[in-house]
Amino acid sequence: MIVNMALKRIADFHGHLCPDLVIGGKLCEYIQQTLPTDEPANGISTIIAENCTSALDAIQVILGTTMGNQRLKVMDLGKHSYTIIPKSISNSFRLVLNNQEYKDEDAFKHLSQKVLKNTILMDEVVNLQMMIDERVKYLLKQPPESLFKTEMIEREQELPEVPSIFLTCCQCNEQVLSSHAVEYGNQIYCLSCLRLMKSGNQCYRLQ
Repeated sequence: MIVNMALKRIADFHGHLCPDLVIGGKLCEYIQQTLPTDEPANGISTIIAENCTSALDAIQVILGTTMGNQRLKVMDLGKHSYTIIPKSISNSFRLVLNNQEYKDEDAFKHLSQKVLKNTILMDEVVNLQMMIDERVKYLLKQPPESLFKTEMIEREQELPEVPSIFLTCCQCNEQVLSSHAVEYGNQIYCLSCLRLMKSGNQCYRLQ
């Protein structure tokens, strides 16, 4: 179970406590419960997250599975769904957040839209924050197994940590990871310059 100190760690790292961060914390708790008891603390080879929400900060702080060590992969589909590839067991499993329904969903969406449009009033900001706090309280009270459903899947291929290899873009003369570089017309381009070139705009070249 995630104790208050762990919750404080992820909140300090992220900067504040929000529903997505709590979901990430509960996800980590569920993963720790699901792995075999003899599995080492770092027994996760890879996690593939299908979102770019605050939940990723909880994963990185609690499990040590980070984007930097290439054990956290992100495929942003906007879903709280996570494929877990353990080190020592034969199957992978996918955790999917169950649908969460809140009584004030319509008002929450309305105020969130006003935030995006920068038309929200001060008293509405207070009301929105109260709704967020209620969601945080609700999620903290839920057992992790009630928040997620588990899908056992065939073991995904482990993705090894690879060294950073950089190539130089022929247009901007900036270095770009080889995995993100594109060879076009026997030249190496970064995605930005290739996009500009294909759109007919002139690329910027460093002198």
